[in-house]
Amino acid sequence: MMRAAVSYGAGAPLVIEQRPIPECGATDLLVRIERCGICGSDLHAHDFDGVQNDAGTIPGHEIAGTIAAIGDAVSGFSIGERIAVYPAVGCGTCAACERGNPILCPAAEWVSGGYAEYIRVPAVAAIRIPPDLNPEHAALIEPLTVSLYGLKVGNLARGERVLILGAGSIALAAIYWARRMGAEKVVVMSRTARRADMAAAMGADAFVSYGDDEQAHVQQQLGGSADIVVECVGAPGMLDRAVRHAGLYGRVVSLGLGARPETVVPVMAGMKGVSLYFPVGYSMDDFRTTADAVRNGEVDPAIMISSVIPLEAVPERFKALQGNHNETKVHIAP
Repeated sequence: MMRAAVSYGAGAPLVIEQRPIPECGATDLLVRIERCGICGSDLHAHDFDGVQNDAGTIPGHEIAGTIAAIGDAVSGFSIGERIAVYPAVGCGTCAACERGNPILCPAAEWVSGGYAEYIRVPAVAAIRIPPDLNPEHAALIEPLTVSLYGLKVGNLARGERVLILGAGSIALAAIYWARRMGAEKVVVMSRTARRADMAAAMGADAFVSYGDDEQAHVQQQLGGSADIVVECVGAPGMLDRAVRHAGLYGRVVSLGLGARPETVVPVMAGMKGVSLYFPVGYSMDDFRTTADAVRNGEVDPAIMISSVIPLEAVPERFKALQGNHNETKVHIAP
């Protein structure tokens, strides 16, 4: 048996239960979980109508662990190797799979269940991690890759000016990639300056707070209007704010992906030729690119980890994260 934090739907607290250790099928790996991040999408799936977890679901997809057992039909892996987990297995034939993004596959098998001691992972969803990459870094590969894919979809080019709205983990990851991809200037804007030092450590040039003169302040720090605005908040009004800050022929990338209706003034976007992008997912190659960058990069993305908690603390911390909080990225260490 193993311990797991289990969801019973919106409004119900997570519950620590004893569950059977998953069986390792012929094409699977059984993974002993070392770290799992709590993602905003985990919170959304517990909150919102239409995207709720089924009762009895074990959440968690930002997973790193070591292989404890290997299916009979699996080759190329060894017991004791560390892996990170790509969160979906696609059908292989639909348009999403052909484009290398099985997360959008209508028939995707979701690889989730990281709020536990063990998880069954299809071998095709496992990414081998170098032995010198520790679990905290391996479990950051998934959220970092979200922002990598977003900036690729938004066609960030070397020498461009980037404005990032928000200062949570996805925003910090966007700073990391914008700097690595050659942005001339990276400015972050958020409600408070609480994460200004963290943003600077990830590579931001300046931090601006929301306010009456925010547009002038942003342009002063950027040296002009933003070529690309990365919206990482997901709250109502933020997409409109991103459009207002975008320059002529600017691009807006929505990584906040709010689950509630959003208002944008079409003429405001149209008269500047603004393009809107709503990227979801990423490819296996993107995932591997992130793993290599984390291993070899000059910036340590682990600075975004604000707490590491045991499995027993998950229900209380999960509830706290659904309200106002000061966390950036919370990791579970079962």
